[in-house]
Amino acid sequence: MSLYWGGVLIDFHRQREIGSGPSPYNLVNCSTRDLYCARGERTRIVLPRRCADWQVGDSWERMGVGTEVLGRFEAPLNPHLRAGRQRLMMGDAALPFIVYEYTPRAGIIGAWFDPTGRTDLVALAQSGELPGRMNEGAARYWPMLTLDPFAECQPA
Repeated sequence: MSLYWGGVLIDFHRQREIGSGPSPYNLVNCSTRDLYCARGERTRIVLPRRCADWQVGDSWERMGVGTEVLGRFEAPLNPHLRAGRQRLMMGDAALPFIVYEYTPRAGIIGAWFDPTGRTDLVALAQSGELPGRMNEGAARYWPMLTLDPFAECQPA
């Protein structure tokens, strides 16, 4: 499986994160039977495989990778996505320059990312300001470009 967003290629087959720096970084698939987990230089996310009604503040950790539900927002219905209107913003205060957009039916569908590392996107997500500031300064919103869903939850 490969994922692409914002100039970063996540290649699980080759275990590489390409494009997030001058040379490829190692990518660890730290997933288990109960959790999706990926750990690279810029890509660090862990999420449960089983669906639940996750609330702001819910969090998970595995092998030094942490993810917290930072906020919720309603998005306009996009007929091209396998997802409902409700979106969750996921991230980790240890990596404040990236926040993932998540929907249970489609998994990770995009990311807000500041390659300079100067914008605290986690704080913006927690304050509810992030969805309205998709392309401001160095920070950009990048849709996930892949046909392989990553981290979509499975019914209990």
